[in-house]
Amino acid sequence: FIRTMEDSAEVDIVESLFDALRADNRASFVTWGGEFRDLPVLRRCATEHSLLLPEQLRNLSPHAGERVDLCRAVAGLADNAHLGEYAAALSIPAKPIAASSIGKLVERSEWTPVREQCLADTLATALIAVRHWVALGQITCDQMATDLAIVDAAHAAEPHREFVTRTLKPWVRWRNARHRLKGVVY
Repeated sequence: FIRTMEDSAEVDIVESLFDALRADNRASFVTWGGEFRDLPVLRRCATEHSLLLPEQLRNLSPHAGERVDLCRAVAGLADNAHLGEYAAALSIPAKPIAASSIGKLVERSEWTPVREQCLADTLATALIAVRHWVALGQITCDQMATDLAIVDAAHAAEPHREFVTRTLKPWVRWRNARHRLKGVVY
């Protein structure tokens, strides 16, 4: 689920991502700020290692329909929001570690907190994506059941991750319990 340079070379990480995207070419590639950060790195790696980009990454337009940069999509013409700030505005837990400290953790090869942060970013992005698509009328879903399904899938894939077990699972349980209450909740 979460791979780092601790256990894989960059090319192997990128190849596995490309393989996952190729497995379902109808899948959207969803990022937060990916047009500015992730895609240039993925394209550089593909060029350096002679990898074929999956369909979702071939269109060079930042408005390509095969992918969604949620940061750009939710900001419109306003300044781009940070993932943690936007997630907080939606009451979604995110960023267990200050984003500014991740680079130093990578330099020191402290992979456990890096994995936690990557997982938290991925899950917050997934939870925001669902809300975004619902708001646009592109999908309909039971939001509580969808949140629970996302968190349960993350827990099944990464059962020992602190962010999932100590933060997201209790958050989902609290939201579901609150949702079932009748009347005004204070």
